[in-house]
Amino acid sequence: MNYFVPFFYICRLMKTQHHISGLLIAMLVVILWITSACNTASTAKVNWLTWDEWNQKAELQDKKGLVWIHSPTCDDCTEMGKETFEHPQIVELINKNFHAIKLDVHHPDPITTKGKTWEHKPPLVAGELGYHDLARALAAAKDQIPYPTVTFLDEKFDLIVAIPQRLSPKELEVLMAFTLGEHYRDQSVEEFKKSFKATIR
Repeated sequence: MNYFVPFFYICRLMKTQHHISGLLIAMLVVILWITSACNTASTAKVNWLTWDEWNQKAELQDKKGLVWIHSPTCDDCTEMGKETFEHPQIVELINKNFHAIKLDVHHPDPITTKGKTWEHKPPLVAGELGYHDLARALAAAKDQIPYPTVTFLDEKFDLIVAIPQRLSPKELEVLMAFTLGEHYRDQSVEEFKKSFKATIR
């Protein structure tokens, strides 16, 4: 009896099974890696500073500032917080290039920054909530404070521009590029948009 032939097929089968097992393991590793990458992207968050941290960063003058003026009772603010400030590319761009802080337009406590103390004020219109005068200054508002507003500051934390509207990730990308490249020195945002190629769709 020829025992070689069955032995050959058994070895070949084992080799095939080993190959299949290797492929399954490789696929599992790839799936785990993709899942991990997706989870990391979805959990990435903007490094929002406290006011104490903000004042420390102001002394460094190493990055521009980004202030998000919002209200917990504002639907547009809530949606913008989820859609825009949790977008992975936006999170990466902000954390790399800006010192960022959130400011509730109704913040009740005094805030001291750049040698001045700003306070909560009575409402401008009867029946509404009061407002914080730092939010009013940073929003460049003369009367009622529009929110959401994103305000960009230079390295000395002096006002560059305030954008009083809900911004999509793509719109915020344009504004960050406009600010970082200091294009505000010689052109408007609208002019800059015409030549800027966004990476966020």
